[in-house]
Amino acid sequence: MAGALAVVQYGCVLIAAGTFWDLNDLRYAPFTYGMVSWGDQVGRLILLAASGFLSTAIVVRSRRLRRLSARDRLTGLLNRGYFESRFLAEVSRARRHGHQLAIAVLDVDRFKNFNDRYGHASGDVALRVLAEILTKGLRSSDTVARYGGEEFVVLLPETTARAAFEKLEELRLAVARAEFPIPRNDLTAQFTISVGLACLPDDGTDPSELLDVADKRLFEAKDGGRNRVVGWHT
Repeated sequence: MAGALAVVQYGCVLIAAGTFWDLNDLRYAPFTYGMVSWGDQVGRLILLAASGFLSTAIVVRSRRLRRLSARDRLTGLLNRGYFESRFLAEVSRARRHGHQLAIAVLDVDRFKNFNDRYGHASGDVALRVLAEILTKGLRSSDTVARYGGEEFVVLLPETTARAAFEKLEELRLAVARAEFPIPRNDLTAQFTISVGLACLPDDGTDPSELLDVADKRLFEAKDGGRNRVVGWHT
């Protein structure tokens, strides 16, 4: 936009100058910088436009690379590095304003067995299906990221423990009901997830402490039979 406005501005100056003044009139002699050449002025306009275009291309490419560096290539979700920085910022904001916050760690149940039965390509499809369900089921202010392998994290700012539990239970049920086709096969598959939930300030106020509590509750969910959410009143 800045480049386009610069070209338009310079073009308007040239039009106004050429309309109201004869810049090569001898009254303006001596011509310290030479007489006005309209061909040179057009060349300057072209160079100005080219500079604006190249600057725009560099900025667009930089933004694209930044987005790619923050995204998981398989699922399109945010990656672990970006999530951790976002988590620190949200915890700091919640403590500063006295807001509640919830974090959940979730894992695909028996994912290795799923891969062994249907193949790794099907496992990749399952992770993308899970990512889509989580993205559609959460608010724009929430954050969902792939934390590693088949493990995902969900950050729910300004959310009570009860509301977070109910939302995650809703997502768990949506995942359990979802069916998707197996690549290069006529079969369909389903999977379930286990979820560990921790809330600020009930379970701690430090990011690492909250994440540790959520992770321990994830293991409780798995030890308790999987396909469940552990947290709040459970």
